[in-house]
Amino acid sequence: MRDLATTDGDIFLKNIRILNWLLLGVMTFAGWLAFSPLVAKSIFVGSLVGTVGFELLKRDLAGILSGLTHENKKAKKIGFFIKYFARLAALAVLLVFLAKFRLVNLTGLLIGLSAVVLSICIAGAGEAKKLFLIVKEAS
Repeated sequence: MRDLATTDGDIFLKNIRILNWLLLGVMTFAGWLAFSPLVAKSIFVGSLVGTVGFELLKRDLAGILSGLTHENKKAKKIGFFIKYFARLAALAVLLVFLAKFRLVNLTGLLIGLSAVVLSICIAGAGEAKKLFLIVKEAS
């Protein structure tokens, strides 16, 4: 049976994941309405890159934390960091390629990349509001 903290953490991560995909659609549509198809495509690409990166990082962290024993701790950590930095290097190459050949609008790309940060902030604010209401009720 899982404890309450794990369940709350799972719900928090699920909220972030839902917000990531929701913001991807909303921000892309807003970019298309307010600016141009190129800006919308750039926001979409940035959001997609950020969201997929978040999903992969979540999966890797869950993998390293599950079944972690003292014997395999160092090997799992090294494997995690190798995958993390390889993914970071691939992301850098992709972003340089997109920017060099002007396949995307850089401002739109940066706005899209900020979608994950924005979803974490929104989910965090929601959790802070819940905690504030619980503390207020208790006093």
